[in-house]
Amino acid sequence: MIASRLYIDGNEDGTRSVTGYGNIDSIHPFYMNAICGDNGGQISGWSSVKLDEVRVSTTARSAGWIATEFNNQNNTNSFYSVSNAQMTLSPSHFKYYKEITIDHTKVFGISDFINYPLLISIFDSDLQNHTQPDGDDIAFYDGTEWLDHEIDAFNQNYNETHARLIAWVRIPILYNSKDTIIYMYYGNSTLISMQNPSGVWDSIYKGVWHLGEGVTNPSSYYYDSTTNNNNGKAMNSPINDTTSKIDGGVSFDDSNERAVKISNSSSLQFVSNFSISAWFRSTDSDDDVGLIMNKWSGEESKRNYWLGKLNQNDFAFFVDNNSNVLYGWTNLNDGDWHYVVTTANATSIVIYIDGLLVASNSWDGTSITGNADLYIGKATDTIDQEFNGDIDEVRVIDTVLDLDWIKTEFSNQNDPDNFYSVETAKSVRNCY
Repeated sequence: MIASRLYIDGNEDGTRSVTGYGNIDSIHPFYMNAICGDNGGQISGWSSVKLDEVRVSTTARSAGWIATEFNNQNNTNSFYSVSNAQMTLSPSHFKYYKEITIDHTKVFGISDFINYPLLISIFDSDLQNHTQPDGDDIAFYDGTEWLDHEIDAFNQNYNETHARLIAWVRIPILYNSKDTIIYMYYGNSTLISMQNPSGVWDSIYKGVWHLGEGVTNPSSYYYDSTTNNNNGKAMNSPINDTTSKIDGGVSFDDSNERAVKISNSSSLQFVSNFSISAWFRSTDSDDDVGLIMNKWSGEESKRNYWLGKLNQNDFAFFVDNNSNVLYGWTNLNDGDWHYVVTTANATSIVIYIDGLLVASNSWDGTSITGNADLYIGKATDTIDQEFNGDIDEVRVIDTVLDLDWIKTEFSNQNDPDNFYSVETAKSVRNCY
């Protein structure tokens, strides 16, 4: 039996035998939205019907084919996914490159580091003359793969002769026993940006705030470079400090309740085994509290971590409700930039200053993880606990950084010019 089948929205709705109805070949015209009489004349139609995508096929489609067509055409967004645009990039796409050699004697310890976020901070005349104005055609390569990077700042006309580049580059293996060599390519007027901040700051980083946006509008944000989107809102217009340690930072003056507020997120809550880091400088000798950053509340159930000046004598790192470790504040309020890293592991809490372990204390290894917001520059919910000084490059990290990593970071960020050497520009032999 030959049958005709009706499908509605991919599902069979009815079947009927077509035996005795004659040949489907016809000399009459093909009509849409009309019924034809015996002589081929139109006798009726539906005035309100709307048609789209009409097809006639010379083969009988299977039920699976018809259901699949419906799924594809009815909801294309769920039928497939489209990834971000990818480009097969090669060195030949650029006009110039420079070799960057990282001095292995500045890499502390005895082991290589995996996925190390290298700070590149250079003044360069070639970048002024041979790059796009926004630095989109700057890329980094290790001879095998293109390296994830984030441009923190690029000023092509920093002065009359030089551009200024500040970038973070993921180094897959930072060697301890030999120099690590990478290449900076540039010179392509049509290339789109190859930046990938989330590749630089991998899953252990839960918040990375460069604080260089120069926000003066309280509705604006200091952006988190990780995939966690823990962006910080400017509270009472923090002022950009153009002379900060890495790039722009935030300047606080112990007044006006200025702060950077990052809303509570589970990604910022740590039970144990975490690290916090920041650059800061101050000359505050008053007997008051000044917070660098904290996720802390007057309610004990909302306390997690707290970092800053406790009084005129003590610099402190608090974890949980009241566990803490102290270090002399007079060693730090000298107006110089200092790099602080604090860690909390299963048995102890530790303060590192400028790559050195300066204080530690024991604790039980388990912290409250309340829902307080995270604040940079003042207490979360207490007035008159504002930092008096400048803060830059704040991070919260879901692992305990070891001393060698911390010493290497300090060496890189404190004196990048001596951490690596940059060779003179070379032309790429290409057909670009």
